Amino acid sequence: MTGIKNLDKSTVLHLKEQIAYQPGQVVSRTLAQNEALSVTLFSFDKGEEISTHESSGDAFVTCLDGVGRITIDSVNYELREGDSVTQDMTLTAQWAGQTAGTGESGTGTSGDTEFNWWN
Repeated sequence: MTGIKNLDKSTVLHLKEQIAYQPGQVVSRTLAQNEALSVTLFSFDKGEEISTHESSGDAFVTCLDGVGRITIDSVNYELREGDSVTQDMTLTAQWAGQTAGTGESGTGTSGDTEFNWWN
C-alpha cells in the first residue's frame, strides 16, 4: 500500500522546511495519503484558521514551530513548538495561528502571526 507523495524518498528532511507561509492564507501540503492514513502539513498566517470541522479518523497534531491554538469539542489547547495533541474522530476541531510557526497532523481512518502544524 503506497501513499507517500510530494517528498523525496530515502532522504532526511525537516518537516517545517517543507511548507512556506503565505500572507493571508492557510497553506496545506499532503505528504501521505491512502485508505488508512493521511499526513498533511499546514501553515497559517497571522489570524488565519481552519473553521470547526469533523475528521474521518482520529488525529495526531504536532506544532512544528510557533504557537497555535486548537479547539477540540469547545476546549482550547495552546500548542508550542514540539507540543502535540490527539483528537478523537467523534469530536469537532478548529485550528488557528497565534504566533509564527509550522505544524503537521496525521489522521488515521477506522494568532499573532503565523504557525505551522503537522496534521
